[in-house]
Amino acid sequence: MYPKTAPNSIPELLSRRDFRIDFFRGLALLIIFIDHIDYNWMKHVTLGFFWFTDAAPMFFFLSGYVACMVYGRDYQKHGLKSMQRKIVRRCITLYVYNWVTFLFCGLALAAFLDRFAMPPGSHQFALLLQDPMQAMVRFAVFSYLPEFFFILPMYIFFLLLLPRFMVWVDRDWRKPAAVVALGYLTAQILQISGFPLFPQAFGFFEGSWPFHPLAWQAVFFGGVLVAHGLRSGKFQIKIGKREAWVAVGILVAIFLFKWHDFLLKPWGWYWFDIPLIKVLCNKDYFSPLVALNFVALLGAAHYFLPRRLFERPRLWIKPIVGSGSKSLQIFCLGIAGDYLINFTTFALQPPDWFQEVASLTGCAILLFLGYYLTKVKTT
Repeated sequence: MYPKTAPNSIPELLSRRDFRIDFFRGLALLIIFIDHIDYNWMKHVTLGFFWFTDAAPMFFFLSGYVACMVYGRDYQKHGLKSMQRKIVRRCITLYVYNWVTFLFCGLALAAFLDRFAMPPGSHQFALLLQDPMQAMVRFAVFSYLPEFFFILPMYIFFLLLLPRFMVWVDRDWRKPAAVVALGYLTAQILQISGFPLFPQAFGFFEGSWPFHPLAWQAVFFGGVLVAHGLRSGKFQIKIGKREAWVAVGILVAIFLFKWHDFLLKPWGWYWFDIPLIKVLCNKDYFSPLVALNFVALLGAAHYFLPRRLFERPRLWIKPIVGSGSKSLQIFCLGIAGDYLINFTTFALQPPDWFQEVASLTGCAILLFLGYYLTKVKTT
């Protein structure tokens, strides 16, 4: 179990809510919403445009961090079985939300197809339209996952592994950390060897499951390990001024590396034609350059946006913090919004400015709902 600690120790201080977590989760959800709207120039101001990493690693890392903080506190007070019960209830909630969102998007598509002609390939619901019963049965066991619907199943899988991982970490964090690193290394070897993307390799899954679980477990359980170290006091990760500026230097270097084609392509140099470079920058496998990019971004944000700035969230920050504190609801609403906007784009062929207006309107709705749901809970 976590040790009992004196007042003002690190675990005691961490018992107060860190609004940075909610802020960055809310920001990640907004970026995810914007990035999945087709033909949208607002993608040019999100993380994925400038660097190899985007909002997905931030979302998974913070989810692991928060899971350790929340369920680790319950483990400390009430034991393993209590934590397991709460995690199972949470997984059921995630499963239901994924189902409801899937059915809503399927019904919305049916309504669009009833009135408008949509080009082939404009959606991934062909099986649902052709054989609804088979599609729903396969969706229930995660073997049919249209685009965007793989994230919550993967999160459920990680959460179900969390109780035993927490017990293992509590005994000696080095061994589970080594297993996480081994899983990540295995994913990179599979990528280099050309082995098909798990789990499509087994011929059971259909649809969009782009992230390799063996690679992305390192992001989630990396968040768990960081949170455990802070809660237990067994190890600390300190980001000083020197480390922060090294992180900034890495971010600048990666930006220049990603956009080198503007400088070098006229001379016939294009690094992304090199197979090794493609391997190092593959987001689906959270490849080494993507991981380095994310760690540098995390370190810079931790130093230049200290906790004290968020102790009393300002008015303009509160909607983002509210969205992060209601991340499941906002995430599912964002998926539904992405599909509705993309369906409208393919069905009606609106003017070019439609996607930008829809993006801004959708962000405003998500922020309002996040803030409103938080206010309802606290009143």
